[in-house]
Amino acid sequence: MRVSPLPEVLYLEVTNRCNSLCVTCVRTFDLAEPEGDFRVADVRRLLASLPPGWPRRVVLNGVGEALLHRDLIEIVELFTGGGRLVLFNTNAVTLTEERVLSLARAGLSELRVSIDGAQRATYRALRGIDALDRVVENTRRAAEILRERGLSSPRVSIWFTGTRDNVGELPDMVRLAHRIGISEVYFQRLVFREGEAGFGAADARRSLVRRGLERAEERAFEEARALAAELGVTLSGSGSARDARGALPASDAPGSRPWAACRRPYTSAYVTANGNVLPCCIAPFSTADYASITLGNVHGAGLDDIWHGPAYAEFRKRFESSEPVECCRRCGADWSL
Repeated sequence: MRVSPLPEVLYLEVTNRCNSLCVTCVRTFDLAEPEGDFRVADVRRLLASLPPGWPRRVVLNGVGEALLHRDLIEIVELFTGGGRLVLFNTNAVTLTEERVLSLARAGLSELRVSIDGAQRATYRALRGIDALDRVVENTRRAAEILRERGLSSPRVSIWFTGTRDNVGELPDMVRLAHRIGISEVYFQRLVFREGEAGFGAADARRSLVRRGLERAEERAFEEARALAAELGVTLSGSGSARDARGALPASDAPGSRPWAACRRPYTSAYVTANGNVLPCCIAPFSTADYASITLGNVHGAGLDDIWHGPAYAEFRKRFESSEPVECCRRCGADWSL
């Protein structure tokens, strides 16, 4: 595959601190780096090392909660100043009216709110905090004040990580989105590690596979699809999947090379709060071998040098073989940018 001259999409983990304890998140169980924030001065340095307009798209999150960074608005402004699309996922626990308007003024393109349960008990069990009512109200108010002021951005959507524990609530999530004025719901599949390296609720038993769905799970997808069409809510699977069910891997059978169509090693890079460069934001969730996915550090070398350096070259070489680095082996191409 052709390597882009520089990452077209940059995932910048502005902080790896968080105020949730999600049982499907690697951060809750195995934070591989010291807690910290990516400083504004380092953002300026990173941008100064890149040509104008690069990267074209910036995602300001990783394993932490972006709203906890005290200088988040300034960081958004630095990136949007170059005409880039800028977005991030949030748990919306600390999303206020003032922050929504500040993000809109800063030029944020999208605000993706993670809600993994339509019922309070499910949300609490998966997210580790009892905050569903607050999150729903914060999200409803965010969409409302943007409409009141005639602002088309940031576009607000709901992101739902589906497992066997919560997929039955997908129809209720569509209803919830419609009730609070959100027109888009995205379904994401669960990422987990194999064997003893797994963490929390992120394991094969809870993972959904298209060819292994139970009838009740199939009905949940069917009902959610019909409800979305009736209520005017866009329900899709993250990435290139046309619907929520399509976001699931077709099979978990070995030898299928599900990673082969992924373009991320050639078009995007993930920089952690401590400056480490990883191949993508999924990698920390799918391997405990952190050294195998650390391809450089922007505090010691330019992103350009790392992108075209020997570690990245070796990673791509293995990626194109039948024996990629562990993080890619069960992964696939249908991930959103």
